[in-house]
Amino acid sequence: FDILNLLDGYLKSSSPSVVMAATKLFLVLAREYPHVQADVLVRVKGPLLSACTSESRELCFTALCHVRQILGSLPGHFSSHYKKFFCSYSEPHYIKCQKMEVLCELVNDENVQQVLEELKGYCTDVSVELAQGAIFAIGNIARTYTEQCVGILTELLGLQQEHITSAVVQAFRDLVWLCPQCTDAVCRALPSCEDAIRDSEGKRALIWLLGAHGEKVPNAPYVLEEFVENVKSEMFPAVKMELLTALVRLFLSRPAECQDMLGRLLYYCI
Repeated sequence: FDILNLLDGYLKSSSPSVVMAATKLFLVLAREYPHVQADVLVRVKGPLLSACTSESRELCFTALCHVRQILGSLPGHFSSHYKKFFCSYSEPHYIKCQKMEVLCELVNDENVQQVLEELKGYCTDVSVELAQGAIFAIGNIARTYTEQCVGILTELLGLQQEHITSAVVQAFRDLVWLCPQCTDAVCRALPSCEDAIRDSEGKRALIWLLGAHGEKVPNAPYVLEEFVENVKSEMFPAVKMELLTALVRLFLSRPAECQDMLGRLLYYCI
């Protein structure tokens, strides 16, 4: 505690580098001496939150990294201050991504609606990377708050934007893998997705979903048939491999509809 008291003044320094150095030392002490952890985190909470809204991008990014480090051992420690981690329009991409990661870890029953509404706004950002990052963040939150998140993701499909549809389908694939109880809701949202997907990751995610759960998607064989017909012009080997695997899986549950196209695909592969 003597060391903590000695460093207290440095947390209020006008120099960002001094503040961050003192904060880092506080966190090291918290890790090395668990019995003082609660007191340490109380002392650094204010300076960290201030740094997270600093005009200095370097200071803000460093503070966000420290916040994520704390949340790794104390989930929800900053939950009451979740609005501090909402993104500003002028912030660079790397800071926005860090803030979205933090928001995912701060979600609870009291703030989930507000956090999801904020992330939903980012999904239509002009930056493709930010928009897809926000969609993946909603997908992560969906592991706990499935119904609300699946509803938002399904709504985003209606925009018929290529990068949005691709990211949503990828989020659906990961969600179905981890939360099988949401499979029916995801399968109901899949029809017509294929028209808006052009990138390899989106195609692979859609093909995997149709192969693994095609018995619940009425037009699954016909969507895969389109991929089979265009397989010669497909540029990505990973998509072709995914298509072969998916079609074999779907053949086991819907043989009559898949037999002919599976034969054509195998002939092409051989």
